[in-house]
Amino acid sequence: MPKSKKSRSKKSAAASPRYSKDALAKLRKKYKIKKWREMQNLAIDKAMRATKGDKLLVAALLGVGKTTIYRRLNTH
Repeated sequence: MPKSKKSRSKKSAAASPRYSKDALAKLRKKYKIKKWREMQNLAIDKAMRATKGDKLLVAALLGVGKTTIYRRLNTH
């Protein structure tokens, strides 16, 4: 029997009616908090500059797989 793939929900805290987008934006600005995706992009960009574009070394430095780095570079 083939295994079924689990679907991941892309809901975030911002999608919850519990927190308004404005309230979250104010908190981020007040405490200089960046979104998770933005922090990941900054880490990848910094590692890419430090390694002069060596994607395999970037993956090793950040502790993620090379596929993750390639996928993230294609989306940001």
